[in-house]
Amino acid sequence: MEHDNFQIQRHDQSSNQIQDEVDLLILDDVVAGYVNNVPDQRGVLHHLSLSVARGETLGLVGESGSGKSTLARVVTGLLNIQHGRIIYNGKEIQGLKWKERLARTERGIQMVFQDPFSSFNPKRTVGSQLEEALEIHGTKSARERRRLSHETLQNIGLSDS
Repeated sequence: MEHDNFQIQRHDQSSNQIQDEVDLLILDDVVAGYVNNVPDQRGVLHHLSLSVARGETLGLVGESGSGKSTLARVVTGLLNIQHGRIIYNGKEIQGLKWKERLARTERGIQMVFQDPFSSFNPKRTVGSQLEEALEIHGTKSARERRRLSHETLQNIGLSDS
């Protein structure tokens, strides 16, 4: 799928999983962007519509300034949209106050910035950092955290070293 400025690449990992009737994330006719670092009606995203199914991996590929980060900011709530709807897990979330948005998304939408040194601690393994995130989000058992971390890294083709 292509937008005006970037490509959307999909990989569906859900073939062995039960599909929910509702897409996890829907963007419907979204307009958003900036002029001189100020949100602007004309937008970088021009009437963008897309959906992400449960279990689907979505990658954005495009040149610098094409709107990838703008889209991420829109989805995470760091940038308000000028037009359109954002639906997460069957609930509209655009325009909500921060705390209400977090409650509605159950912290299920997050952004990892492009600079890996500000996102991950280079002195720790990625696996240990995933385990820490799982602990913060309520996975009590250390064994379960290790299992989920290892499984996640295997699914995306990375080792924990």
